[in-house]
Amino acid sequence: MDYCCFGIYDVKTKCQLTDKLEIHFLELPKFKSKSVKDMNRMEKWAAYFSPATSDEELEEIAAGEEAIKEAMEVEDVFTKDEVARRSYEKAEKFRRDQAAQLSYAEKRGEERGEKKGIRGTVVALKSLNLDKKTIALKLAEVFGLDDKAANKYVEANW
Repeated sequence: MDYCCFGIYDVKTKCQLTDKLEIHFLELPKFKSKSVKDMNRMEKWAAYFSPATSDEELEEIAAGEEAIKEAMEVEDVFTKDEVARRSYEKAEKFRRDQAAQLSYAEKRGEERGEKKGIRGTVVALKSLNLDKKTIALKLAEVFGLDDKAANKYVEANW
């Protein structure tokens, strides 16, 4: 099993923010089960989350680790309780929908803001008596547009 542990550091100074917060990554598909008696606590938790661990092995692990036993009991109640599971699934769907709506709204807002900015730039440059080609080149440069899009904005706002 591959295992990585990361801390929180300042990118510039390489100074650790705190030693109280770490992020641990376990690559469960690479977890190789061994005798429960030979497992340390972390390996027992990895076995608990690994789909390769049999029910018999899980029972043996739970017998020696109270926290894993409690987690298994909660999981068992949760998976058997249809109402709780549906409630959880609804809450998760709501959370995903909210995130998607927010992302969409932010994207639309950015697009509208960019269009207003481009429109205003075209009008401002036109008032300086610049020709269409020069304005299109400036739009492409400032807003990162391709020639076709820049020309389209110039024509639409001329």
